[in-house]
Amino acid sequence: MENTEKKDILEELELYDCPICHGVGMLDESNGWIYAICNDCGSQTGEVPYKTAEEREAVARKVVELWNMGKVIVCGRVE
Repeated sequence: MENTEKKDILEELELYDCPICHGVGMLDESNGWIYAICNDCGSQTGEVPYKTAEEREAVARKVVELWNMGKVIVCGRVE
């Protein structure tokens, strides 16, 4: 049987290691906003809003581009 489930775009896109501490980054989403955040030091991109499913994919790609270019906010360790 073939698995026809489509992966979510947030799981498909590749983030580089954190540009600040080289920790593991991840994409996160909250109430119509997407951002990338480091699991180790808490650095993150700005939060980018979307309204539609089509915008969601474009925004996710933009956030990954920002993260991978090193455009992050250093906000300290998040506990």
